Amino acid sequence: MKIRIANHDDAAAVASLIMNAAATQLKDDFTIAGWKLFKDLVAEETQRVLIDNERYQYFLAITESNDRQNDQIIGVISIKENYHLFHLFVSPDWQKKGIGKQLWFNFLSFLEENIDHKVPQNQGPFITVNSSTLAIPFYTKLGFVKSQPKQTKKGVTFTPMTFSLK
Repeated sequence: MKIRIANHDDAAAVASLIMNAAATQLKDDFTIAGWKLFKDLVAEETQRVLIDNERYQYFLAITESNDRQNDQIIGVISIKENYHLFHLFVSPDWQKKGIGKQLWFNFLSFLEENIDHKVPQNQGPFITVNSSTLAIPFYTKLGFVKSQPKQTKKGVTFTPMTFSLK
């Protein structure tokens, strides 16, 4: 497996991976309206726009084969404005193999090497995530802590969590 930065041409595969993982694992966190909103957010065209947007960083976990044509995207992490974990999804067939953790640590390395460490005043020295119910134990193992109680907005249920950069 290798990790690389996503590009414009990866949008369809990223959208497909996220929808595949979410459809099997996250439906209970959405009302009908919330699920529609989520589907629009992870649609191919939206992902293409976000991948091309400098406010977002996308990293992909990819299988490596002798024939690069057969390489497959098996995980994605995206960060908004360097301090909000926007997406972290691993293909259901590849979960529980450390891929999500590798994507996370790759992002932390990227942050350490490429960001000038001028954290926005309103952000504080931490990274935020709005965790699905299913992902809370995973984020807790990475060092995130719940920062607010579970909430529902626009039909999407999530728990705000933070990771300290100190």
